[in-house]
Amino acid sequence: RSADVLPVGAFYGEPWLKTDGHLRFYSTELQHRLTDQLEARVHLSRNETFRNVNIVSPMGPVTNGRVARTYWMAPGQKYTSDTALAELRAQLQTGAVKHTMLAGLDWRAIAGFYGARTTGNLGAIDLYNPVAGLVPPVASTGVGKLSSDARNTGVFVQDRMVLGDFGLLLGLRHDKFKDAYTAPVTDLSQTQPSAALSWEVRPGSMVYTSYARSFQANSGTLIWGDRAAPPSEGKQLEVGWKQEWLDKRLMTTVSAFDLELTNAPATDPLHPGYSVLTARQRIQGVELELQGRITPGWTVTAQASFHDPKVMADTTAGANVGNRVALATRRNASLWTQYRLPQLPGLWVGGGLVHQGDKFTANDNKWRLPGFTTVDLAVGYQFAGGVRLQANLKNAGNRRYYLDGTTAAAGFGSVVPGQPRTVQVSLDYTF
Repeated sequence: RSADVLPVGAFYGEPWLKTDGHLRFYSTELQHRLTDQLEARVHLSRNETFRNVNIVSPMGPVTNGRVARTYWMAPGQKYTSDTALAELRAQLQTGAVKHTMLAGLDWRAIAGFYGARTTGNLGAIDLYNPVAGLVPPVASTGVGKLSSDARNTGVFVQDRMVLGDFGLLLGLRHDKFKDAYTAPVTDLSQTQPSAALSWEVRPGSMVYTSYARSFQANSGTLIWGDRAAPPSEGKQLEVGWKQEWLDKRLMTTVSAFDLELTNAPATDPLHPGYSVLTARQRIQGVELELQGRITPGWTVTAQASFHDPKVMADTTAGANVGNRVALATRRNASLWTQYRLPQLPGLWVGGGLVHQGDKFTANDNKWRLPGFTTVDLAVGYQFAGGVRLQANLKNAGNRRYYLDGTTAAAGFGSVVPGQPRTVQVSLDYTF
């Protein structure tokens, strides 16, 4: 049955199953122009997260209007993430060829500590009129402690060359990744090339093509049995056309792409909190984009994309081959327009639409999340002295929609509702 028959505010947990925590984030960046042709940049950041995670999961089956539940308690979680990036950008010329060169190094370290986990079954609860009140279980050591200790170091070089109306971009990146999250330790090394070619057919009109390979470590992603997931790898080919119109007041982009991924993680429908891997998936599509200025104070941005996401090979004995990739839509679109009132300098109003097509919660395509369209509105005022006041009304029509979902072995599905009508007010000061 559809989740629309249930109230959005229904609570299927227990008062003692609470998740709380806090986060600290620090970052700094330094940019320095060494010469007119040479520029350096260094960026450092640190993220510290502390959480006590205590959650309940309705798992099914549903019997006489009551649904069975499980709980998962993992207090004392601590995560730290440190990143560093150093780049050197140079511009030079060799004969008639202009070069924009980029070289750099990035590094990321993720460390995590999980307190002892406790899992178990809770009593069934009424699906349509849930009433909490169970006594908390006796604390236990539960499953043994897990820790994560991942390091990723990347070195990259890139050269964009321009000769007349032609441009060529060549890049190379090498990653070394090590993760001691589980045994055995994951220790990987990979090099990925990228290339792009462009041609300015005439002023304001350009065609291009690009090819890239990718490597993404699935850090923290577990397969049932607490096994570390291998990395995801991909390759993408894209062709496109960019065109300026109306004396450069309007820019359009049309592109087509072919993306192939291996070892892409998806929700494990049989084991909540774990993932399964799609051996190979392919996403082909077309994207359209428009940006422009209708009048000096009126701007518009629009985007639409159409996809064909398919499971090409599957780790589950080919059971899902030909199905749509989990949580992948066939179409998305958005529109945003903004207008500055000439009678009141500094005041602007805006509005837009966001559309997302339907999608399935898992590769088996048994549970579908319907598509939706929401309306957003905004108004703002730019004061003198760098002060800006802005108010946003999100999902103005209070449309009920769903962002994500999971399925369980008992055939029960749970979904995550999207944000209801929300007013957000912000005050910014730039100095």
